[in-house]
Amino acid sequence: MNEKLSLWLGRGQRGLARLTGFTIFRELPHGVNPWADLDRVVAGWRPKLMFDVGANRGQSAFTFARRYPAAAVVAFEPAVANVAAIGRYMGRFPKIRVEQLALGAAAGEAWLELGAEDFLHRVVEDSGAEAGERRGERARVRMETLDGYCAGAEIAEVDYLKVDTEGGDLAVLRGAERLLREARIGVIDVEVGVGRDNELHVPMAVMREFLEARGFVLFGFYEQMHEWRRAGPHLRRVNLVMIAERWDRAVR
Repeated sequence: MNEKLSLWLGRGQRGLARLTGFTIFRELPHGVNPWADLDRVVAGWRPKLMFDVGANRGQSAFTFARRYPAAAVVAFEPAVANVAAIGRYMGRFPKIRVEQLALGAAAGEAWLELGAEDFLHRVVEDSGAEAGERRGERARVRMETLDGYCAGAEIAEVDYLKVDTEGGDLAVLRGAERLLREARIGVIDVEVGVGRDNELHVPMAVMREFLEARGFVLFGFYEQMHEWRRAGPHLRRVNLVMIAERWDRAVR
């Protein structure tokens, strides 16, 4: 581009920003969209298989399918109503597979605590049949480990693993010990707690230490959420994205 024209356009953008309050970027700054960041900076980043653990109503799974139409997507969701909601849109996304089960550190059964909103459902420790059947607040669900699921489905590698299970995220990753140890997961996108008032999510320091010990390095922070429950200005949670060292070396 002509140098004078480039200078003129730059001045115009800054002037528009001052007048309107909007900022124009040539490309999104790092930390806004993890997939845009991966596409931009990682050489050869073309995911073939993406997992959405704690899929809720399929929001992330549908995003994966739209952005990477060649990729297969597996959505894991234990709640019956949420699975039904995902199913209503499956005709548009033939490469999404839905598995109605919870993932955790061990295979078996677990209690799914039903939150006030469907995205707040979470797996809790077994506290007996009476508590589980009380007013329909909990439901019994099947639980599998990531290692067990991938072994049964003959899956060798997962390119992108998103985990959002309302506090059960470390348990999900503990159930993927073999995959992690053998460097068979490329990128992990996991919800973590950062606020002093957050007693639900796994603390970021704990999660980061766990993944760094298994060959992952920090890629970025996304979806920063402030402490809405107490109207505090500090952060409550973020999505921590960690990348395997083999992909970290593949910089464009």
